[in-house]
Order: sequence, then structure tokens, then C-alpha cells
Amino acid sequence: MNFALALVVGLLFGLGCYGVLSGYRVRVVLGLTLWGHAVNLFLIAVSGGPISGDPVPQALILTAIVIGLGMQAVLMALFRARARIKGESS
Repeated sequence: MNFALALVVGLLFGLGCYGVLSGYRVRVVLGLTLWGHAVNLFLIAVSGGPISGDPVPQALILTAIVIGLGMQAVLMALFRARARIKGESS
């Protein structure tokens, strides 16, 4: 993994940590999304890139993208339900 790719993965992970620890609902979801992107990029970098010929990392990344999208939808639905219960505006 070259230095630029490692820097991008570290930056995404750091921004994700900031978002998750900020406490705001939208930032938490965006932080978790950035964590997912950092892990996917790390898997691509470690596996040798998308042209390496090994389909296992690509299948893992595709599965992680689908699970991440489902997680985002569930979190946003939970945050919206919580806002309705508390009487906050969404």
C-alpha cells in the first residue's frame, strides 16, 4: 500500500471518528459511513487492487457496501422515530 492511499484511509477513519464522537445524529451516520469507506478502501489496497484477479475481496467489499446502506437506513429511521417521540423537529 503506498503512502497516499494509507493517508487517505487514515484521513477517512479520522474524520469518521470525529463524526461518531460529535454527538449529532447526522454526523454519527456520516461518521459510520466514512468508517465503512475507509475499511473498503483498505481492503482494496491490501488485496492488490481491483485487477488482482481474486474475487473474494471484491465480494467482501460489495457485501460491506450493501450492509452499510442497510445500516444507514435503519439508523436514520431510528433517529427519526426518536425525534418524533421527543417532539423534536426532523
